[in-house]
Amino acid sequence: MATQMPMATAGDWRNFEQINLLSLESQTNIYGLAVVSLDADAKKCVLIASLDGTVTSVGYDRTQGNQLKCVCEECRVDEVIEVPSVSSSVFEIVAIDTYNKCNDQNQIVITSVLMPGRIEMEELDGDAPESISSLKPLLSIYTASSDKATDIYRKEIARSSQIINLPYTPLHLNHIWIEKNAHKEVAIVLTDTNKTVHVYTEEYDKGFQESSLTQQLQEFQNLEDDALWIDSQHTSEKRYTAVGGQNGYVKFTISNFKTNEKINSWTTQHQGAISSVRLFTFKSDASYHSETKDSSKASYDESENDDKSSRYSLLVACTTDISVVYEDICYEGFNKPMLLPRSNEYDCVLCSYIADIDWDGENEVILGSYGQELLVYKRPNNYFNINKDDMDESMIRKTRFPCRALDLIYQRSFFEPIYSCCYIDLTSDGICELVVGTFRALHILQHNLDAASQKCWERIALMLEET
Repeated sequence: MATQMPMATAGDWRNFEQINLLSLESQTNIYGLAVVSLDADAKKCVLIASLDGTVTSVGYDRTQGNQLKCVCEECRVDEVIEVPSVSSSVFEIVAIDTYNKCNDQNQIVITSVLMPGRIEMEELDGDAPESISSLKPLLSIYTASSDKATDIYRKEIARSSQIINLPYTPLHLNHIWIEKNAHKEVAIVLTDTNKTVHVYTEEYDKGFQESSLTQQLQEFQNLEDDALWIDSQHTSEKRYTAVGGQNGYVKFTISNFKTNEKINSWTTQHQGAISSVRLFTFKSDASYHSETKDSSKASYDESENDDKSSRYSLLVACTTDISVVYEDICYEGFNKPMLLPRSNEYDCVLCSYIADIDWDGENEVILGSYGQELLVYKRPNNYFNINKDDMDESMIRKTRFPCRALDLIYQRSFFEPIYSCCYIDLTSDGICELVVGTFRALHILQHNLDAASQKCWERIALMLEET
């Protein structure tokens, strides 16, 4: 029997309103959405990539009358790269990622993976046969600057682009933190169809190159499956890395941040492909900040992250099997699963995100499915036992804890399969928006402002009571 969703009331966080809908000329995919931090004041926009080679930047500005205005800018791959003998329009964007460079919030690195697509004969020059046979996947790396008054400069991106030919078939594109020459640095990671994770770092005066870390990072060695998703967190002493594979393989590794030596590692096997993995704590970042805040300090040090790491859980989103959260992953490994009921009832799960979407200081799990359903799960105060008939026999055998599950607290239907999602403050008003990327559209959903106002007054009242 289907679970009855709670009815949304006037002041309920569930009362989302769609404030913008962006139609895409071509379809996107599960790797097609990236979040950009535009300045030190945390102004953000999203980039969504289409297979036709178009990247669309979506953000918000205020007009002179203080009205909120959605700003969309398109940039085609053939405007910023040049491929000898072949029009770059024959390439499809299959993955995109962004990060801010260390110690410089105004420097943004935008990476994308380009794959040769369907080629029309008129797009090729006289050496068509050689051009076709020489087409290889590309890793494009752009560096852009941004501040409060500007968005991503298209001309600057074009000037600073670097193209790396890939001698392998790429899959998942992401980035991780490493230590290099006694300094923290961001490295680009790219998986392939040969159970390998390639690591690219920026070398002085040489641009980005594949690093020897490809063979040195223990979390990526001896993988038993092609990696479809990587998620990584770190503290001053340790790096925590999860890998999800094409055939259900999941690996979690704790390694030394400075030496890259493995401290501990666990593996498990699910049925079907793993569409995403997410390392997270059930307590939100805001809750950690309020607990550890010291009025004598202007910022938080990494001891706060060390405290968070001891409470990490791991979300494993499965395409055919039921999705699972492994609680206390750093201590229990894969022995403490919590199921996400009905997550396997809407075709395959394609994307996930972790956020405190109901404003209670506890993170929720957000899933998007090919069956056009968005699902939000919450850890209940009292875990409940779940019918073992709903569990895979292999999971029952390997767990030494009672079977438990999260509560499904919100569900919303869309008109197309959901490929990506995130929960970020796009409008810079202090309240996050729910961004959902579907087959050929981008939906931006905003909390009901009356509900947000009511919650704000409740928090102010609590603060006044404590003073």
